[in-house]
Amino acid sequence: MKLAILTGLLATALTSFAASIPQLVRHESIELLPDGWRVRSVANDADLLHLQIALKHTRNDYLDIANEVSDPDSPRYGQYLEKYQLEAIIPDLGDHAGEIMRWLQTSGASRVRHQGDFIDFETTVENARVLLHANFKYYQYGTEKPILRTQSYNIPSKYGAMIDFIYPTIHFMRTSQTPPKSLVRRQHIPTGPVTCAISICPRNLTSEYNVTYVPQDNKSGSRLGVAGFLEQWPSQKDTQKFLKDYGLRNRSIPYKYNTVLLDGGQNPNDPSKAGAEATLDIEYAMAMADPLPVTYFSTGGRPPLTLSQPGNKVVPQNESGNEPYLSFFRHILSLPNPPQVLSISYADDEQSVPLPYARKVCSLAAQLAARGVSIIVSSGDGGAAGNGDKTCKGPNGKKRFVPTFPASCPWVTAVGATNEYGVAHYSSGGFSNYFPRPKWQEGQVKGYLASLNGSHTGWYNKTGRGIPDVSLFGSDYLTYGGGYAYQQKGTSASTPVFAAMIALLNDKRLREGKPVLGFLNPLLYRNKQVWRDVTEGETDGCQNGKDFEIGWQAAKGWDAASGLGEMDFEKMMQVLK
Repeated sequence: MKLAILTGLLATALTSFAASIPQLVRHESIELLPDGWRVRSVANDADLLHLQIALKHTRNDYLDIANEVSDPDSPRYGQYLEKYQLEAIIPDLGDHAGEIMRWLQTSGASRVRHQGDFIDFETTVENARVLLHANFKYYQYGTEKPILRTQSYNIPSKYGAMIDFIYPTIHFMRTSQTPPKSLVRRQHIPTGPVTCAISICPRNLTSEYNVTYVPQDNKSGSRLGVAGFLEQWPSQKDTQKFLKDYGLRNRSIPYKYNTVLLDGGQNPNDPSKAGAEATLDIEYAMAMADPLPVTYFSTGGRPPLTLSQPGNKVVPQNESGNEPYLSFFRHILSLPNPPQVLSISYADDEQSVPLPYARKVCSLAAQLAARGVSIIVSSGDGGAAGNGDKTCKGPNGKKRFVPTFPASCPWVTAVGATNEYGVAHYSSGGFSNYFPRPKWQEGQVKGYLASLNGSHTGWYNKTGRGIPDVSLFGSDYLTYGGGYAYQQKGTSASTPVFAAMIALLNDKRLREGKPVLGFLNPLLYRNKQVWRDVTEGETDGCQNGKDFEIGWQAAKGWDAASGLGEMDFEKMMQVLK
């Protein structure tokens, strides 16, 4: 009798315990690794993961506001939201967050923290097998540092409507600063004196694009932010040398940039450690925007909480697995007074970015648009192949041009590159496979598609958001880094220059009592008179075995090689009067 009672109690306990374990369902997975990736090794059970849960919004009222404040025909044009106003219209996710946090805390996760749309937490590889039914391993792209990832994960079924995605899990984006990703190409500089007669300098650009406006001081409130990702740092010493020799002002007082460190970002401020990307970005942003305040956001890619491996070893920055877009935009949104213009000279192949992640990053860009921030992004340096290896394959392995992200997000302004002959062959462009074409570019893009007359059929998405939006000269830029002068080229060159031009326009408007320009594209696409049309040249194409497909060709009006063309600064000033 006692044995029967004991058996019954045990059965009841086991049933109760089983009922307490949440039912897990597959949330995200990928069957095939993106080209170039492979499994490197198994992970140790004790290896520590830092993960972020992106929460879903049930309402996106900020999108309507972002559209209205960015539309020159809207009565709300330029009436941007303050930080507290934006936060007030974003649905409160506290209840959902609290429930998910309790699940994490009772399931062995540590350092659980809720901030805005995200929940950050840490767990071990061993616990992740139970918590998420995820088998984390070390994956490697080429010879780059291996990173911890999984090809699938599960969540409790009741949280499916609350959780957008967990990151980084199935995210196989490139994480190291390598030449194909950096969008910067060093060129051999000719022997002999380094002069602006054989290289592009700031004064060449001001002359070429009629940049006639010079701020009287730095007190208008116009500010420019430059994104620095994944071990790219500038040097104050190099920058001061560049500004002294090639800047637009004779200065007795040094003009220096500010530095903000995010997620393990560093600031060695050592010419021997200066990165080519950071050098190019900061030198041309500052030279063109002088004397406006410029901030360099050194974003390391590490999460906001301290990560450690077994033995309490801090994860080296170049081994961290996080793409920095989420961290960067989250930080900018947290600022009461963010820079009104952001320059981002980085890109990933769009298809390497999981769709939920891309949508979340783009939603943060839309929130910044509602706050009046212009986001200027390089389109990439791989022609029609994005940043890839010229094979141009889609996720299914079939022939496909490769657009880039975040340039494909419809809430940013994507910048391509030109040279003395027309379109720069390396400049990336095309059509998004993730985001539909926005109405502000519908007419111009339709005209270009008609002009293709059936060419490239099957290689692109005819209804996708078209990139780039604009172009600017991007070759033979003279820079000074590591104690010597050299030339660079790429959309990384054109992007900070265009961003600086927008910061100058903002300066003029603020001094006139007008709002800053904010999200630019509705304004840009309706003012044909400010653009110099680029009608010559084509971008690099694709080689799939014996099959070769030429890249995007320049044409009259908007095209997928040069966008609207090159902006005449003086004419844009006249439009904005």
